[in-house]
Amino acid sequence: MLTIESRDGYFVSPLGEVPVTGEQSVESSMVASRRVDLMPYYDLSKPGRYTVTATVKLKQWKQEIPRT
Repeated sequence: MLTIESRDGYFVSPLGEVPVTGEQSVESSMVASRRVDLMPYYDLSKPGRYTVTATVKLKQWKQEIPRT
């Protein structure tokens, strides 16, 4: 799950689902990143600063944790 919020406090509406395919496994104490172009899938036409929060699913802990 992904949320985008402006510094003005409003949430940006999605225009479609971001096509991120496949799982990405990361071992303990390792770091990973994934680049995704959000412009076609969110209305980011208003100039300004935004905060993007993605939810990370921890399968072994049976938890989902939001990360900014």
